Amino acid sequence: MKRWLLGGMLLNLSLLVSCASRENSRQPLPDLQQQEAALNGKVAPLLGKKEYARALELMTTKDHPGSPPEGMQREYLLAVNGLLESGETSLAAKEYAEAGHAFTKVLAVYPVTRSVRGRVKWSAEQVAARVDSCSAKLMEEGLLEYRRGRLADAVRIWKELVAFNPEYRGARKAIETASRQLKALQALERGSR
Repeated sequence: MKRWLLGGMLLNLSLLVSCASRENSRQPLPDLQQQEAALNGKVAPLLGKKEYARALELMTTKDHPGSPPEGMQREYLLAVNGLLESGETSLAAKEYAEAGHAFTKVLAVYPVTRSVRGRVKWSAEQVAARVDSCSAKLMEEGLLEYRRGRLADAVRIWKELVAFNPEYRGARKAIETASRQLKALQALERGSR
């Protein structure tokens, strides 16, 4: 009896699953063109406001960075080249941290498709060289503040560098050293009161 009951329950369960999957198959799948239009509707205003980094975030997937969504190569290129120009403007204004962030974001989404990549303003190597330049300038600024005895300012500058270029070992070491010295000075000041 139990075997018969169990068999009946399994049959009912399989019928329910079958009905549910037929019901789901009747619902239309989202149209690819609708998805593209929806994404474009979000990206276009961002491009108009020159919010290139945010536009690239919307157009980039973690699985395929550097691959623009189908039908959005033009928008992708506008965002990449716009972010490069933004970084160059920041670099010219000696805003090295801001420029470094822009260039690093471009490297993260640099187009992998040859046809798209060929229309980017600079090669990936040229963008990487600008990241290195921004890093060197911030390292130099931090050292200048350190030599002036402004340890907190030096640490702040080096942290800006590490925020976009975490691989920069010299800045990490400098932060550790200056932070230790700053704590020691603060302890001395508290003790002398």
